[in-house]
Amino acid sequence: MIFILGWLFLITGFSQVKGNACKGFFRWEVKTLTDSGGIDLLSARISDSRLTDLVAVHPPKHFFILSTNDGRLPRYDDEKQQVKVVAMIVSVKTEHDRDLHIVLKAPGADVSMIGEIPDPDCRIFDSLPALRHAYEKARREMQVAAGQLRATGEPVMVEITGVPFWDARHWWLRGCAKNGREIHPILSVKTLP
Repeated sequence: MIFILGWLFLITGFSQVKGNACKGFFRWEVKTLTDSGGIDLLSARISDSRLTDLVAVHPPKHFFILSTNDGRLPRYDDEKQQVKVVAMIVSVKTEHDRDLHIVLKAPGADVSMIGEIPDPDCRIFDSLPALRHAYEKARREMQVAAGQLRATGEPVMVEITGVPFWDARHWWLRGCAKNGREIHPILSVKTLP
């Protein structure tokens, strides 16, 4: 019995340590703002945008999710800004890399895209407290919207602020933009009436 309890303790401890590593693989440093200059985007000017405009732009190139080269590409110029959009939250789930994965839909249009919030408990943020704080705040705000979504079963209107990101197209995942555009990371979520 002691052996089994000890073994369970080791497995649980290992999984928590492993989980806190939270390492994604495709342009991870760009997605989390841990790349060179990424943290400066926390104080970047915020411009109003529309979800329909973000998904209408052609990507700088066609990204391949399994390409080692594409996965290490640095930040593009149009990823060096913050945008604010009004969108409907359709679903929220936790991904394997521990990001919150949010499907956003444009109000009044059949257009959607993904937004994500990194896990602030990831070890990568141990030396970046400003990023950790930003993601903790964004997740608390998202929990309010997600709670309303669960309670009503209806999409929730929000104002999202975050950094646009070019991802490889995930055609098999619901809600992904045809051009691979995401808001990753989301830095602020304001639930609208």
